[in-house]
Amino acid sequence: MGSGMKIVVFVATLLAPVLCYGMWLAVLGSIYIVASPRGCLYDFSHHSMDCCHANLTDVPHINHLYVKELFLDENKFIVQKKDMFLRNFRADVELLSLKNCMISNVSDIVFSALKVLKYLALDSNEITELKVGTFRNLTSLENLTLSSNEISELREGIFGDLQSLKLLNLNTNKISYIEANVFAHNSNLSELYLSRNRLSYVDPSTFSPLVQLERLYLDNNMDLLIPDNSSLLNVPSLIELDLSFCNTSSLSDMWFRHLRKLEVLNLDSNKLKQVDVNILVNLSSLKVLYLSRNPLQCDCRLLDVWKWYRERRIQMELKTFKRTTCSTPEKVKGMWWGVLEKAYCYDKKIKFLEGNESVVPENNSTKYQQPDKDIADFVIKRKTFMSVLFILLVVGVIGNVSVLITIIANPEMRIVPNFFVFNVALSDLLFLLLSLFFKLLIYFSEEWDIMGYICNFEVFINICLGSSVFSVTVLSIYRYYAVASPFESRAKFGKMGKFTYLCILATWVLSFIFCIPSLIVRYSPGHCLDKNTLSYTRYSLILLTVAFSVFPFCVMGASYVLVAIHLVRSRGITSNVSRLSQRFNTAGIVVGLVIVFMVSIMPYYIVTLYLNTVENRNKIFLLNVIYSRIFPDTLFLNTEHPFLTLSRWLLPYLNACCNPIALYLASNKFRKYFKKYFLRCCKRRPNKTNDALQLHNVS
Repeated sequence: MGSGMKIVVFVATLLAPVLCYGMWLAVLGSIYIVASPRGCLYDFSHHSMDCCHANLTDVPHINHLYVKELFLDENKFIVQKKDMFLRNFRADVELLSLKNCMISNVSDIVFSALKVLKYLALDSNEITELKVGTFRNLTSLENLTLSSNEISELREGIFGDLQSLKLLNLNTNKISYIEANVFAHNSNLSELYLSRNRLSYVDPSTFSPLVQLERLYLDNNMDLLIPDNSSLLNVPSLIELDLSFCNTSSLSDMWFRHLRKLEVLNLDSNKLKQVDVNILVNLSSLKVLYLSRNPLQCDCRLLDVWKWYRERRIQMELKTFKRTTCSTPEKVKGMWWGVLEKAYCYDKKIKFLEGNESVVPENNSTKYQQPDKDIADFVIKRKTFMSVLFILLVVGVIGNVSVLITIIANPEMRIVPNFFVFNVALSDLLFLLLSLFFKLLIYFSEEWDIMGYICNFEVFINICLGSSVFSVTVLSIYRYYAVASPFESRAKFGKMGKFTYLCILATWVLSFIFCIPSLIVRYSPGHCLDKNTLSYTRYSLILLTVAFSVFPFCVMGASYVLVAIHLVRSRGITSNVSRLSQRFNTAGIVVGLVIVFMVSIMPYYIVTLYLNTVENRNKIFLLNVIYSRIFPDTLFLNTEHPFLTLSRWLLPYLNACCNPIALYLASNKFRKYFKKYFLRCCKRRPNKTNDALQLHNVS
């Protein structure tokens, strides 16, 4: 086998499995797109069907697919048929989402066929009534969300079949009446949300059956009245209780007598003037107490609360909450209640020492200054990031344009290696221009989903990256050919023959093939990664990492190992001096481009793959939104890996910017033409008028 065939066989051996994997992903994605109902997309790894925003009026027919998660949000199921779920798909669904579907009436047997259903979301509909039997046979249901509907009352027996229920969300309804035994069969319930309703009275036995209840939210029920002798909160397992915005004017020991495990108590925005320290002392597990936006009287009783707070080191305020302040006496009105630090009681009257105006929140002051500090840090980071990005874009565009001009304008530069360099520069230039256009389009557009195809645009940016990488890879192979088989190299490539054209075309074709699975992924409004096709996206990313990083690295490494072996074996052979100089020049160019690849593109794909595989599902979706609408907030404020995330954003631009720099450092000819075309622009042009006058005077 000839020396040239060795590298060909090696490349084909590496490329074949990568191509097979890519084609398998493309075929698999295409099959599921064809098999999915119109407007829907099936995620084979999570067995998830996404039919959001599909303008459906009935449940799609998916009996032929195994579906565990079904998302039907943003459709118009105005009329609900009793067998709409039973006749259209198998009873294997564990998650069903019907948010914002204009549902007003839920039939008593609509969900009865879904016996293994665990998560049911009916938020943002127009449901006015829940009948007994609505959730019949849903014995496995664990999460039920019904927020933002028009429900006005909860009757006994509605949740009777939901023995496994752990979370119930009834926020933002019009519930004014709850029957006493409505939760009699829901002993496993751990989270109950009743915020923003119209509750005025709740029977004392309502929550008693909830022996595992840990979080209860009753905030924003403006007319809620709890009798002082009521045992309404006889729930020993309760950990968090929210009674904010309930117009509560006093607290009773009876309310909290059994709450030995309570850790978080929110009494924000009520009408509390006094707080009995004995109530708080009995809450032995309490860690967080919110009292802001209450008309507190800073008297001797509140001084006892202050001392208890300092002794227990209780957290009192959140970033988003206002300070806990005094409303009386007049001397400290509007001041942070920490003025009690310089106060004492004499004859049951509060006395304040001089200089209390200087008292500021200690640990809480940090909390309140933190939002401003976060915003300032964010602005600085954003400006720094945008400045660095702008510099890379300008340098990259100027550098790559200069490479293109140098090769086009000078016949002596039109040799085979330089045509691959031309392709690298063209790919990098397109990448920079497309990225800039894409970012500006997102940043200045009011609507994200421009013409419905904006996210697919990002795939073409990856194609440009791939073409640049493959061009450097082909250059490495050419370098081996030129050293090991110079005659075969000239025969195949020639000065600029068909084979060279085919190699350049192949770099774009291969890049496009490897990006096909990314094109198949459906993009949801607001982001470029669909949370329901995340696994397929991850498989596509693995393909891009292998194709654009691992495969080129192996080929480049093998090429230079073979070059080194050949040089060792033929070190005694002499060669033409000019040809040897040209070979060293070409070798320097290729080595420079390979080094840039190893410090930019390889880390880029490895870091991206890491961020998409190590983080949990929710964090992946948050961290790796490609060109997100909330950019760059996600980049700086909502990531556990800011350095890696920042690197992931900048590395592709660093590659496109450094490739021309590597050429100028490694090649005397490129450096000479760079000076010729750009540095002479800085020279002062002669003044023709002055020269003419001087000539006239001499004559």
